[in-house]
Amino acid sequence: MATKDTVHRDLMLFNNGLAVGVLGGAVTSVALPSLALITLRATPLEMSVLYAAQRFPPAVTTLLGGALVDRHRKLVLLN
Repeated sequence: MATKDTVHRDLMLFNNGLAVGVLGGAVTSVALPSLALITLRATPLEMSVLYAAQRFPPAVTTLLGGALVDRHRKLVLLN
């Protein structure tokens, strides 16, 4: 059985990891387009392609994951 201190430590580690991940994603979403705009002097078309390239992988992963989940029993996936 987990003690109160162990649960508190685990929750703190989880929250810290989540915060670092969110912060890293936010920095990347601001820094990458800024770097392209300032350093590489990207055109509006190139900036829109960069934005689309950032959003494309999660969309494809979600579509493929949803198709795979629909092929299996839901109760097994929930456990």
